[in-house]
Amino acid sequence: MSRRTMSREQRANLKFLTKLGKTPSESFTMLQQVYREDTMSRTHAFEWHKRFKEGREEVEDDPRSGRPSMSRTVDNIEHVKQMVHADHQLTVWMIAEELSINKETVWSIITENLEMRKVCGKMVPKLLSEDQKQQRVTVCQDIMESINIRHLIASSFCDGFHWDSHPHFPRNGWQNVAPPWYMLLREPPSWNLIQEWSWPWMV
Repeated sequence: MSRRTMSREQRANLKFLTKLGKTPSESFTMLQQVYREDTMSRTHAFEWHKRFKEGREEVEDDPRSGRPSMSRTVDNIEHVKQMVHADHQLTVWMIAEELSINKETVWSIITENLEMRKVCGKMVPKLLSEDQKQQRVTVCQDIMESINIRHLIASSFCDGFHWDSHPHFPRNGWQNVAPPWYMLLREPPSWNLIQEWSWPWMV
C-alpha cells in the first residue's frame, strides 16, 4: 500500500471515529493500534479530527499549487520546530508533506538549524544543555547511592589505596579542582604523613 493510499485510509477511519464522538486523543490512539509506526503524526491527526468535527466530508488532501518550497525561511524553520517539538516521532516525509516543503530542505532545517538528529525513532538535540548534563550526573549519583556502592578499592603493585566514591563537595556547582582519587603519588607516603593529614581515602 502506498503512503498516499494509507494516508487516505487513515483519514477515512479518523472521520468515522469523529462521527462516533471519539476525542482526538482517543482517535489517535486507535489509529496507532492499527497502523503502529505507519500512523500519521499526532499533529496531523488532531488537525483532521478538527476538520471532520467542523463538518468536512472529503478525506482527500487539499490540492497544492506549485512545486514544494526549497527555501529555509524563518517561517519554515519555525513551523518545523513546532511540529518536531509537538511530536518527536515525526518523519522528514511527514513534515515535508504537511508543510509542502522539499524533503531535503526539511532535513537541513532539522539537522543544521535546529541541531537535532534521529535517535531510536525520535528527534533529539545533538548537544545537551548544562542543565541536561547535570541532570544525567545527578541520576547516575542517585543510582550509585541506591545500590549502596560506598567504597571502591584500587591497588597498584604492593601498595593499596582506598577512596570514597562520594567526595565531600556539593553535588551542584562548578568544580575546578580534581577529586582526591585523581592525585598521583610517586612513592608510598609514610604513616606519619597519613596521620598528619588524616586522609580518609588511603589505607
